[in-house]
Amino acid sequence: MNTFHKLGFVLLIFMITLATLGLAPTSRSVQAQGETLTIWHSWQGAEQELLDTWIANYTGDVTLNTRFIYFDDLQAAYQGQLEAGAGPDLVLGAPDWAQDFRDSQSALALNAVIAGTPLEANLPASSWELMAAEGDYYGIPVSLDGVALYYNRDILPDDEVPTTFDEMLEIGVERTTNEIVGLIFDRSFYTSAGMYLALGGQLFDPITGANLWNSNGAAVRFLELHREVFQASDEIYGGAATRFSNGQAAMIIDGSWQLADYQAALGDRLGIALLPDIDGNPWQPYINVQGFYVNPNGKVEAALAFMTYVTSTDNLLLVNKIAGLVPPVEEGVIDDPSLDQLAAQFANGVPLPTVPIMTTYMNTIDEAITATTEGAQTPEDAAGAAQATLEEAATARRTP
Repeated sequence: MNTFHKLGFVLLIFMITLATLGLAPTSRSVQAQGETLTIWHSWQGAEQELLDTWIANYTGDVTLNTRFIYFDDLQAAYQGQLEAGAGPDLVLGAPDWAQDFRDSQSALALNAVIAGTPLEANLPASSWELMAAEGDYYGIPVSLDGVALYYNRDILPDDEVPTTFDEMLEIGVERTTNEIVGLIFDRSFYTSAGMYLALGGQLFDPITGANLWNSNGAAVRFLELHREVFQASDEIYGGAATRFSNGQAAMIIDGSWQLADYQAALGDRLGIALLPDIDGNPWQPYINVQGFYVNPNGKVEAALAFMTYVTSTDNLLLVNKIAGLVPPVEEGVIDDPSLDQLAAQFANGVPLPTVPIMTTYMNTIDEAITATTEGAQTPEDAAGAAQATLEEAATARRTP
C-alpha cells in the first residue's frame, strides 16, 4: 500500500471513529478571522437555527466552529476530550452536569470571573442558580421551558384567578358545566411535580444517588392532593387539552411549548398566571434548562465575550422568536406579558434532572398516582410501594 493510500485509509478509520461518537460529519465554521472558538452542542431544528443565528450575527474577531453530537453522547465525549488535553471551548448542555463538572474540574467556575461584568448583569441571580453546584456557578443558562397555569379570560376574569391549590380546585369544580370544564389537571408526575417539590420533596441525592422519594411527608401529601382532584371531578382530572384550545375550559396546567398554539387559538382571551401555592409554599415546576459551560483550559476570554453577546436582551429574545423557548430573564425585561409571566414562574422552578434513572422515577410515580386515584390504594401504601421500587433502582444505579 503506497503512502497516499495509507493516509486515505487512516483518514477513513478516523472518520468512522468520530461517527461512532456522534462527532461527524456535522461541523461548520463561520467568520474565518482571528482565533478559533469551538462549540459542541446537541441542538437540532429550531434550536440549531437559533445557534446559527447567534453565530452569524456575532461580530467578534473569532472563527466560530460548531460540532453536533447526540445529547446522550455529548457529556462523555466532552469530558473524554478534556482528559486528553483537547475539546471545545464551549459545550451546550444540561443543568445537572454542573455537579459532575465541578467534581472533575471540567468546567470553569464562574463566580469570581463574571463578578461585576456585563455577563453577570445580563442574567438574574435566579437564572445563574439553575446551573450551579455547591454554591458556584458553572453553566450559563440561555433557554427554559416548563409548565404554567393558562386561563381563558372569557370564563375566568383576571381578578378571579386562584392563588392557592384549594382555590384552584374549588373554582375548577364551580366553573364546570355541561359545556365548560373549569380546570384541566394533567395527572402525570412531570406536570404536577411542582407540588411535590413545593412540599419539600426530593427524589434522590444529587451526589450520592440515594433514593429520597418517601423520606419525609411530601410523597404522601402529594398523592393526597392528586386524590382530591380525582374525587372532585372526573372531567377535571385528565381532561383533554383540546378543550382549552377550543375555548371550552377555564384553566389548564400545561407547558410553555403550548404558548404559541394557545395564543393563536384564544388571542387576547389567553391569560397566564403563577401556579397556585401548595400548603402555603410556591409551586416549583420542573423546568428544562439549557446553557453553556466554559472549558477551563480553552479560550476563556473569547468564550466569555461570546456568551456576553448571546445573553444580551436582544439575543435572548431570539430564544422565543426562533426556538419557542423562554429566555432566562428578570420579570419586566421583556415587553411581552406572556413571556414575562412564564419567566416569573420559572424563577420558582427546579431544573429537571437528565440522568437516565429519571425515567424510572417518572414511570414509578405515575403508577403510584394511578394506584392512589384509581387503584384503591391509600396514599401511604402507594408511596411505600413506589419507595421499594425506587430504592431498588437507586441501589442498582450506585452499584458498580
